[in-house]
Amino acid sequence: MIKIKKTIASISIICTFFFSSGFAQTSCVNCHQQLDDELKIPAELIETDIHSKFGYSCHTCHGGDPNPDYEDDMEAAMDPAKGYIGIPSRQKLLQICSDCHSNSEFMRQYNPGLPTDQYAQYLTSQHGKLLKNGDSKVAVCSDCHGIHHIQPANMTSSKVFPNNIAATCGSCHADQEYMADYSIPTDQVELYNASVHGINLIEKGDRSSPTCNTCHGNHGAFPPGISSISHVCGTCHITQAEMFRQSPHFEAFREMDLPQCETCHGNHEVQSTSMDMLGVGPNSLCIDCHDDDSRAYLSAKKMKNFQDSLFSDIEQAKIRLKKAENAGVEVSDGFYLIKDANNVLIKSRNSVHYFLIDKFIAVIEPGFEIANNALSTSESALKEVQNRRLALAVISVIIFIAAISLYFKSKLIEKKL
Repeated sequence: MIKIKKTIASISIICTFFFSSGFAQTSCVNCHQQLDDELKIPAELIETDIHSKFGYSCHTCHGGDPNPDYEDDMEAAMDPAKGYIGIPSRQKLLQICSDCHSNSEFMRQYNPGLPTDQYAQYLTSQHGKLLKNGDSKVAVCSDCHGIHHIQPANMTSSKVFPNNIAATCGSCHADQEYMADYSIPTDQVELYNASVHGINLIEKGDRSSPTCNTCHGNHGAFPPGISSISHVCGTCHITQAEMFRQSPHFEAFREMDLPQCETCHGNHEVQSTSMDMLGVGPNSLCIDCHDDDSRAYLSAKKMKNFQDSLFSDIEQAKIRLKKAENAGVEVSDGFYLIKDANNVLIKSRNSVHYFLIDKFIAVIEPGFEIANNALSTSESALKEVQNRRLALAVISVIIFIAAISLYFKSKLIEKKL
């Protein structure tokens, strides 16, 4: 404990002493800039590292004497008596990072909102527990955040920027050879990238869509247990989670030790929902558990019929309204009704999570009235189209008759002249 406190004190003194408004040249940087290949890379990357922005450089983590005068004196610059440790072990790296990042008073001067419990959380994670038991292959700070080019999490170049997290986790978890010693699959990233969550985040740029750490945690990463999966999903899908807790499936799943959301939707491979998931059709999820002579089977069939019927009414009204609109009739009120009916249809898809036919019907029934009003609006609009066409035809006939009459009258006048 005394040794740790001394380490914290030493690093804090070094950090404070070398604090400046930007990147500072040191013996480490000056020397490595003159080297070739991989030995030169750290000196190039450190200039863009977030720590360098605040004046911290190689010596902050590696120790040694950063005095530029020692550029040609490696023994003086890398003197163990001056704290030089070289490349830290993975266990030591955690302590080095936490010496600053676990010190709330120290971190407050840079970012008061940045958590300082990352190290404590890490110790509770699956990675931390395995590392404590001697497994040095598990992820530590540098694996996720980088080494000499560490960027804030809100920068797109950061390894822990939301769009990049799946690839960062996948650098280990999608490597079959690296993960060979662990009894977990290595296709999670592939499945996630093809899921509705992955597509929304990575392809469409929707940062509200979850990624690995959203469900597993970041510094305290741990696979969620069966009993906690619903709470993980429920942090975003609040309404659906509350409905499910009121459903008969809630107790049934608990008794059968089934994960709530994952049983129907999967975990990494979550797909976009559709109405075909309900009912008794070939793509239905209900028939995976319920026999065709069960009450639940009949309820699922009935709910699907309700949804199909409402969808059909909406589509029929939409086609008629579009036809009237193309004919020049004002039908904006009808399209507002269509929008309202669609909202009811969406609510009914959510209310499926009650798995109670009475509650489902109570939600979807108003949609039929709205759709019927839209149909009535469309029929009135189409009648107006017919009336306009009839009126146009009558006027055309009158004009034609008038033109003929004028023609013959003009001929009579010509004869008289």
